[in-house]
Amino acid sequence: MATLTAVLAEFVGERSRVLDLGAGTGSLAAVVLDRLPEARCVAVELDPVMSEIGRRTIGDAGGRLRWIDADLATPHGSRPWTARSTPSSA
Repeated sequence: MATLTAVLAEFVGERSRVLDLGAGTGSLAAVVLDRLPEARCVAVELDPVMSEIGRRTIGDAGGRLRWIDADLATPHGSRPWTARSTPSSA
């Protein structure tokens, strides 16, 4: 997580809104919210089991974390955008 901390310090401001795509159990969101007490985060996860684990362990972080179960490969509405996740090992 040392690299993550460096990235947060460099690019993410104290009151940022962070979008965590492919959030899993929310470990990244937890680090962001821990390091940035005024930030807010939206955690998007395809697997409802993973997001449920996150909901149970992290919760909503005092109203600062919103969980969304969604498949980004499935279009919703008329939004003209595409999202893609790159594995952390890339």
